[in-house]
Amino acid sequence: MFNLGGMIDVPLFYMIKELVLMRYALLLIVLMAGWLFPTPLLAQQWVPFVIPWDDATAGVATDVSHLNNKALPQLILKDGQFVEQDSGKRVRFWATNFCFEQNFPEHDDADKVAAHLAKSGINLVRLHHFDSQMAMHNGASIWDRTKQKKVIDPERLDRLHYLIAALANNGIYVDMNLKVSKEINKIDGAALDSNETNTSFATSFQKVIDRFDPFLIEHQKGYARQLLMTPNPYRNQRTPANDPAVAMVEINNENAAGGWPGEGPGSHLHTLPQPYATQIKTLWTTYLRKKYGTQKQMIAQWIKDLPTPGEDILYKVKNAWWVHSPANGSEMTAEVQAPSQSSVFHIHKTTGTDWHAQATVTPPVLQTGETYTLSFDAFASAPRPMGVTLNRGGPTYANQGLAGTVQLTTKQTHYRLTFSAGAAPDKFLVLQLGAAAGDVTVSNMTLQTGIVGGKDFTMTDSIDRGLVSLPANNSLPNIQRDWQLFVGGIDIAFAQQMRDYLRKDLGVKALITDTQMGWGGSSSWAREKDSDFADVHAYWQHPSFGSGKWDPNNWTIDQKSLVLDALCKGNFGILGDLAMQRMANKPFTVSEYDHPSPNIYLSEEYGLIASFASLQDWDAVFTFGHGPYGKHARTDQILSFFDNSANPAKWAFAPSAALIFRDQLIEPLADVATLHVPADVFGTHWNSSAPWDAAGTMPNPLKYRIQTAMGSDQIRMTQTKTASSSTLNLSETCYTVTAPKAFVTAGTLGGKSLAAGAMTIKLDAFDNNFAAMTLVPLDNKTLEQSRRMLLTVVGKAENQNMGWNKQRTSVGNNWGHGPVRIQRITGTLTGRENLTIYPLSPSGKRRDASAQLTGDTVWYELVVN
Repeated sequence: MFNLGGMIDVPLFYMIKELVLMRYALLLIVLMAGWLFPTPLLAQQWVPFVIPWDDATAGVATDVSHLNNKALPQLILKDGQFVEQDSGKRVRFWATNFCFEQNFPEHDDADKVAAHLAKSGINLVRLHHFDSQMAMHNGASIWDRTKQKKVIDPERLDRLHYLIAALANNGIYVDMNLKVSKEINKIDGAALDSNETNTSFATSFQKVIDRFDPFLIEHQKGYARQLLMTPNPYRNQRTPANDPAVAMVEINNENAAGGWPGEGPGSHLHTLPQPYATQIKTLWTTYLRKKYGTQKQMIAQWIKDLPTPGEDILYKVKNAWWVHSPANGSEMTAEVQAPSQSSVFHIHKTTGTDWHAQATVTPPVLQTGETYTLSFDAFASAPRPMGVTLNRGGPTYANQGLAGTVQLTTKQTHYRLTFSAGAAPDKFLVLQLGAAAGDVTVSNMTLQTGIVGGKDFTMTDSIDRGLVSLPANNSLPNIQRDWQLFVGGIDIAFAQQMRDYLRKDLGVKALITDTQMGWGGSSSWAREKDSDFADVHAYWQHPSFGSGKWDPNNWTIDQKSLVLDALCKGNFGILGDLAMQRMANKPFTVSEYDHPSPNIYLSEEYGLIASFASLQDWDAVFTFGHGPYGKHARTDQILSFFDNSANPAKWAFAPSAALIFRDQLIEPLADVATLHVPADVFGTHWNSSAPWDAAGTMPNPLKYRIQTAMGSDQIRMTQTKTASSSTLNLSETCYTVTAPKAFVTAGTLGGKSLAAGAMTIKLDAFDNNFAAMTLVPLDNKTLEQSRRMLLTVVGKAENQNMGWNKQRTSVGNNWGHGPVRIQRITGTLTGRENLTIYPLSPSGKRRDASAQLTGDTVWYELVVN
């Protein structure tokens, strides 16, 4: 029994029952209050926040259009930087990409989006993918869809011209891309239709062959003449060739005969269809005849000074191969043993991409620069290729000297690959098995110093008669050197030919580059030596497609943060990959950079790249891409991986990122590390990271400005020191850059207090506590003295009802619907007296003043009265 202080005695059971019922009743009241009065009685986790694509509200805190110079003076180069010709003032670019239909808006839409871009801090737009054949059917291409041949559509060209003029009227330059996805078919005079040459993603859009095929090169010249020499009626009849609004021209997007970053030199040249296979063999034979004269002299040089083979060192490895399929759509099992023994790999399902199914093992310690021979026996259930590589660990997986491909047959065959070991300490031997389904058996693997069987080298074909076959990657060192110099030479010759045509024949005043650094390995330094600027691309956690081809239904992303999963763990991630490509005394641009949706950490992107590019003293950053806009587009939701303008976790940071980068609010790092390389370094160190490894590993790009200078007689590194007021701090969970006029941070910020200027910003805890934040002055004063500032805070942003899979790594083709929402993040600000906090609307207008961060916006205007 239970006595209620003088009341009647009540059985304990009934007392507990009544208390439980009362608890549920109270809970029901709270839930009903949440349904009826969602704010503030029950705080919402998500709040709709759509930034209008056509908003150009002037004078608000998010309007940074004053940064743009509407006079749009001609750009020139001075001291390795972009400068205005008339004033000599340095110009940095915060830019975006327009793709497909975005290059052909209706005139009124062009005016509106240009004004919005200027307000958001954009001063350069890259006109990209407007030459696409695959987009002809819906008018998202410059080609006339009523014609079978490639003919420029006058109406599309008119829209493109008007867009250039609309952007120019708002102080925005353009970067015109000549070749991105143009495809030429037999009806146009090509030897093959484009679909007959697309043997891999690297050769799609007739890439690789358009670097050496005379017809494709001449067609590209004719297209460039028509595109750049047609007067623009909206720019006083100026042609794009002599219009200062056209600041840059890129010749060829992501394309090199040498291959993609990380690939073996010219690996795709071995699989070209006819007549291109004979063309490349002819060029190779001509190169060898010119260099050596006779077969006898050539072979004598190839086998000269070969290092003597040593003992096998792989027998020491007792661990079995580790089998894994790092991509959705690949499945593999195996009976594995140590590499010296026999292992059988069963590839049940594959995407067709070689590295999507692989086996790895850690070899013994390999000496940097030492020559090794890897030998093994192998056969397969059906003829197929197998990649054999030596790579470093993640997140870069940079090649470490061995990048071979062997053609397996159903008969056991002995294979030998020679290579020079890279400097990375964490090397892995990799069998790439994802090219096809089936069984593969590998056995009797050995690894020896020196060259095994080199003195017995023979050739069945001869430069004295007929054509010479292309050498396999990782053949004798002297053969490999010749091959790398030959392949790099193709790209160098193409780039020089096209630059000369544009400058001398067409009189193009824009600044010119060929293609992106890293394509063609370290030969890209020699290729772009005479270009006006060097350009790169990078993506953090790009979607991986289960089929191996672009597929909007079958893809996944890794839910990783560049801050938490790379920088805070001592890895440089894609930032290190970018930094090592920079050329000394030449402007450096990043024309594609993105953390694709639906990565839950993508709010880190803008502040991170704006601050890092500032610390490295780069010249332009283009986020990729803008996304659909206009009266006919769905602009209130994220439609795909690269829609930046519809994603408030990205676009909200555009004004502050533009101020930080363009107004140079963060000074460059004080310490500078320069890699000095010979002009022909690509003959001995093909991968872009290999010369850095040979010099003793690239310094930390979070502490040093990184650059590469050509012309040295040997690979070496120097370091110099300047002064800087910027500070970068890394904790286990946070990246922070502080400067007198800027504060940038990203990481697990929820529940933490952050010192920014004279203020302390404390964010309340929320689900994963991950967010990004920037604070910039709007009155050109330091943060400690500023009386008007813009604070941007964003966690996650996503559409409503997105079709997430169980692992939350994909939404397939179900991106949900608008309006897009932001995660509610609340907090407090202390440390400045008479501070008023104005939450801002999606157009940047002030809402009612608040005593704290309300969480229903991404922007706060801070005013000190």
